[in-house]
Amino acid sequence: MQSRWSRLLLEHGWWVITSLLLLALLMGRAQAPLGEYLLTNGQQSNCDGSVARPVRLPSYEPGQDCRRILLRRTLAVTEIHDQALLISGVGRDLRVWVNGKLLRDFDPRTSFDGTSQLLGVSLQPGILREGENELLIHIRSSSHPLNRSYLGVLLLGPSELLWPTHQRIRRLGAQGAQLAVLFGLGILLTLLPMAWSRPQEPAYRWFALAVLGSLIYLWHMGWPLRPLPTMLWHWVAHAALLGALWAMLRYSIVQAGPAPRLRRWVDPCAAFGAVAVLVKSVLDQGWLANLGDLLFRVDMIDLLILLAGFWWQRRHADPLARWLVAAVLMNIVLGAADSVRVWSTLRGELAPYLLHWGILYLLVLLLVGQIRRILNALHTAEHAQSQLSQALAQRTLELQQEFRRRQQAVFFQDPA
Repeated sequence: MQSRWSRLLLEHGWWVITSLLLLALLMGRAQAPLGEYLLTNGQQSNCDGSVARPVRLPSYEPGQDCRRILLRRTLAVTEIHDQALLISGVGRDLRVWVNGKLLRDFDPRTSFDGTSQLLGVSLQPGILREGENELLIHIRSSSHPLNRSYLGVLLLGPSELLWPTHQRIRRLGAQGAQLAVLFGLGILLTLLPMAWSRPQEPAYRWFALAVLGSLIYLWHMGWPLRPLPTMLWHWVAHAALLGALWAMLRYSIVQAGPAPRLRRWVDPCAAFGAVAVLVKSVLDQGWLANLGDLLFRVDMIDLLILLAGFWWQRRHADPLARWLVAAVLMNIVLGAADSVRVWSTLRGELAPYLLHWGILYLLVLLLVGQIRRILNALHTAEHAQSQLSQALAQRTLELQQEFRRRQQAVFFQDPA
């Protein structure tokens, strides 16, 4: 009975479990539109009050200068109680004033960057008033020319709607990425001794490189602290994601042995992705995306399709091949959902990033496959050792019997 259930799990669990996990993530991502609470139009100026001009959020500007953004919202008397303020993303730290009262001061960590993370600000009773209310955002200056100033959309609305949204997005987004980092570190610490002790086997090194690149990108999604200027760090994070996928493909070439017609596309596609990352970083990102960003996303999908093709060819020989194909398709869907998230935010549809869950799922499956191959190799070695022991025992018995026969022959031929 146990073997039957194991066989059913291997044969059908790959699409059932993956589909259920994907459905759960997408359902957790779903959120009713909050467009009526959006604040997108305001006035922007330098911190000294000069160069005032209209601005529409989200706003992206490279450079070091600090800036102030003033937004106004008219509220009825029934809308001034139990309210909250959410900001969809912050590329550099900021202060928040509402009606002249400071609600949030600068973060003491100078490398703060929450571009991909939702920021919530509590509004104490009495802050808002009937009629026109002013929100002033002060984005701090930077000491490095490769930093950038980004401010996402703002939502001012009932706490009973916005705070649950904030908690759900934080739980699935930043906290999920932090959990993925912890699991990824465990996988990396498991692989490094294997890669060190078996330098003749490149699969371990490719796998470790894939995990390391994934960890850099997962850190980017999980924590707002940046060891490098924001523009440079975003380039490093996306290059690390590309490198992780390329290393997974090289690992799969070693383990799956794909057809040459698929294998020859790996390095050109990875090189094209590296160029796309550079173009993405150089071109203007005022609309949160540009030609380089589009090319990068298309190239990542191409590489994922190659990875799925590698393992699909092994579906009859490797029980985990179908699981890996399903995990790759899951990453394609989650990546598309994260791409749509950028534009749905403009309509007030806030949603968390989910790609880190797909990356973690794929890494865990690759680790399971690697451990399974190690166990199979140990089982094969033990079986060979057992066969060798049996052969030695049989040969020893034959030699003993031959020795006795010769002793008996010598005894009967002795003239004494």
